[in-house]
Amino acid sequence: MACTRLAALGRGTGGPEGLGAGRARLEHEATASVAAGDTLRCLSDRAMDAQHAPIPMLLALGVVHQHLIGRGK
Repeated sequence: MACTRLAALGRGTGGPEGLGAGRARLEHEATASVAAGDTLRCLSDRAMDAQHAPIPMLLALGVVHQHLIGRGK
């Protein structure tokens, strides 16, 4: 079983807007992984750098969960 890695990252310099952009991207990637037939999603903040700040993992998990449940996935 393959794991689709979703980056739990926002823009490092964007403040709250950067976090919102990261949330929107995370929702889009989660929806795309379901549409592709993937059944396992792994949230990761390993690609964090000066331009990408981590989204707190519990928040990222909640974003993906609520988004997919809200879409009936």
